[in-house]
Amino acid sequence: MERIRAWLGGWRSDIANVRRKGSFARNALYTFSDAFANILSQIVLTPLVAALYGPVAYGIYGLFSTITTNLSTLAGLGLPGAFMLPRDERGFQALARTSIALLVLVVVAVAPICLFPSLLYAVLPSWSVMGRWCMAVPAMVLLLGLTQVLVNWSARVKAFALYARIGPATSVGMRLFNLGYGLLRKGTLHGLILGELVVRTLAVAWFFAAMRKHGLRPLLRGYGRAEAVGTLKAYREYPLYIFPGRWLALFASQLPILGIITFLEPGPANTAAVGHFTLAGSLLLMPLRLFGYSLSMVFLRKITEAQADDPASVGPLTQRLYDRFLALGLLPFTFLTFFGDEVFRLVLGEAWREAGVYSAAMGLFYLFRLLSEPIVSVYNAQRSERALFRFYLALFVVNAAAVAYGILHLRSAYATVMAFAAVNLGAYLYLSCRILRNTGRPWARVTLRTGALIAVACLAFGLLRRAVLGTWTPF
Repeated sequence: MERIRAWLGGWRSDIANVRRKGSFARNALYTFSDAFANILSQIVLTPLVAALYGPVAYGIYGLFSTITTNLSTLAGLGLPGAFMLPRDERGFQALARTSIALLVLVVVAVAPICLFPSLLYAVLPSWSVMGRWCMAVPAMVLLLGLTQVLVNWSARVKAFALYARIGPATSVGMRLFNLGYGLLRKGTLHGLILGELVVRTLAVAWFFAAMRKHGLRPLLRGYGRAEAVGTLKAYREYPLYIFPGRWLALFASQLPILGIITFLEPGPANTAAVGHFTLAGSLLLMPLRLFGYSLSMVFLRKITEAQADDPASVGPLTQRLYDRFLALGLLPFTFLTFFGDEVFRLVLGEAWREAGVYSAAMGLFYLFRLLSEPIVSVYNAQRSERALFRFYLALFVVNAAAVAYGILHLRSAYATVMAFAAVNLGAYLYLSCRILRNTGRPWARVTLRTGALIAVACLAFGLLRRAVLGTWTPF
């Protein structure tokens, strides 16, 4: 009973701190509101958009998004994530200028390849499903890279309220554009790509206009090779360990998309399988975006200060967030694990039932992502970037092996997704244990408690499915 009172007291304290300007809870509320608007727009508009475009269009969009996301992440070398570290403005400006210069170099290098589709498709013929829209890849890489710079810059100056406006407007605007364009053009295959290009361009312009008062002009002049080299040396931990690790994690999560499109037999069935995987993944990310990523940026600042001023507080702070995420994610993810196929069928239609099966397979994997990814910045605060890099490298290797087995041996998109989900469940379970252990928490006891709660929830939903549908699982 005492533990329940303490748990409820922690929630009351968090809510009360929302009123205090500059507090962790208030800044978290700003970022949470962005995520909430994003999730709400997905819940309301995704069924309509999915019905208009269908799995094949989502498969094409998934391939385009995978390419552009990876390239924009590569372009930054992780430097935008270090924007909070420089103590003085001059150091920050040098870091920001270097980040922008690297982004421009990558865009210039990629442009010749993408602007001549016949050359690209001669090497990767299965990617020809994008048609001439591969020519939009450099523009999207630039937009995504600039967004990374602007978001991290706004976090440095604590302009969380700004992103709380731009983020939701971008999310809602993109889906409304997709809906209107889909109705106008009867669900054209490339409408999702066009919507992202148009709306993200407007969002970046809005961001630039709003950040002018924080010193935009100094970032646009004073570029020099010596400054860039000096900046890369000063923050070498980011390009050497932090960035490669995060990029490997991103790339590992997208391996099924690239593998199915590139190596399985080309055709609508496998393109649709990529669409199913893309939509399932985006919907499973909703709790992570709402409760996890919305707090991760604020948590990074809080945990960095705690590590410097009061290292003993790092462990309790980390476990408090872990417990919050478990309470918020346990029922949604375990419910999808047993009823994902029926939810997708009822809400999106029979064409999307397979996406529900994929979401069921990945449900527990995404639960442990929710428990670990938002608090993984503990590694950065403790200067353990190399250990985190080793984890992400191992994650990439096991994902590559799982996807290769599903594609090259089993020759099945379904088997590929199942193998991918299984290895990631184990990997993120391990990561959550490591984070708790690194912060001095009783990781074994906490993990056993988590496992017991998951087992109880799974048993309850399994019995419910058996009683209602006559089967234990969607598989």
